[in-house]
Amino acid sequence: MSTGKKNNPAAKRQHGMTLLEVMMAFTVLLVGLLTLFKVATVASSSNVRTRQFQNALTKAQDVLEIMKDVPTQTLACLAGGTAAPGCYTSCVNAGADPQTCGVALGTDAAWYQDTHGMTFIPTITAAAGAYTSTYEVQVVITWVGDERPPKTHNVILKTLVYRP
Repeated sequence: MSTGKKNNPAAKRQHGMTLLEVMMAFTVLLVGLLTLFKVATVASSSNVRTRQFQNALTKAQDVLEIMKDVPTQTLACLAGGTAAPGCYTSCVNAGADPQTCGVALGTDAAWYQDTHGMTFIPTITAAAGAYTSTYEVQVVITWVGDERPPKTHNVILKTLVYRP
């Protein structure tokens, strides 16, 4: 007696997959694809937030470097409690480049945008430093992220500027 396909009636009926097997295969495939889609979405939004943070950090660092070169009168104006845009005239009148003054004091709006349309809002303050002839400069860069609901983010950097 042979148990091959020729003599086995159940083996003869098994020519393909049943509808239930096909539906289960599609369900497994669909769950896998949805998982991959979710991972791709999370990775994309994470990349956007990282780019925004990096751009804000770079702008804050650049402003701190520029603040080291602004005239002493401008630092004194900020340390006197005047808001940064109010010290623009003292910066230009002391001989500094107007664009440098605009970036350093947050009045150059075009400079505070990135290539992806994100607008960063600067807040620049200064105070008399703990040591003679020093100023403590703080730069805060604020932006509203693309999250749902939108969230406000900040980068805060400080430095000490010495003026002999």
